[in-house]
Amino acid sequence: MVFQPLVALPDGRVVGYEALVRPQAGGRPLPPAVWFHRATAAGMATAADLRCLEALCRTLDAGPAWDGGWLFANVQALTLREAPDQAVALAACLQARTGGRLVLEVGEHMPEPLPTEFWAGLPGVIWALDDFGNGDSDLLRWLALRPAWVKVDRLVLWRALEDAFGQDGLRHLAAWADAHGVRLVAEGVESAEMAALVARLGIGYGQGFWWGRPQAGWQGRG
Repeated sequence: MVFQPLVALPDGRVVGYEALVRPQAGGRPLPPAVWFHRATAAGMATAADLRCLEALCRTLDAGPAWDGGWLFANVQALTLREAPDQAVALAACLQARTGGRLVLEVGEHMPEPLPTEFWAGLPGVIWALDDFGNGDSDLLRWLALRPAWVKVDRLVLWRALEDAFGQDGLRHLAAWADAHGVRLVAEGVESAEMAALVARLGIGYGQGFWWGRPQAGWQGRG
């Protein structure tokens, strides 16, 4: 497992870290997208997702007490549907090891709109909507999940920042999120200029290589 900082804008203060998996095959790195693609093709997508959460629990067990602020961990809606008991147990593990600072990110691929009751399966967990703008039925996911955090997909961000039309759309999205107490995160920020522009548009949080690449361990809150 590796960790990438998530910061508050405009000052760049670290408020949390996203946990990311870096699988290996035969002792050599394997791109996560390839690993998940192979798992899905083999009918083992849920097993792979659970394995990542298990690895994160072991990493936190083996390291110092968590002091990184919010911990963002990815989970697929399919996993929550197919293995709710295991998901609950792993979420409880992560909740305990982070002092209740766990944020579960639901990925962009949702087989179908899920009923509101579905999300009650993991009480006490804070939810984030991942890859907004580049997923399946984004607004339906937002309405069903009622997330505390929404992450704007990096490709959507890059495209939107190219002109005034896209920037105006992000500004309105940020205002809508803020009006309802949702924390909006810009993913894929790679320069000081991008960071400054994102902050001017009213987006309150950012993540990307400008502040830090994924690395083993975390450095605490800035």
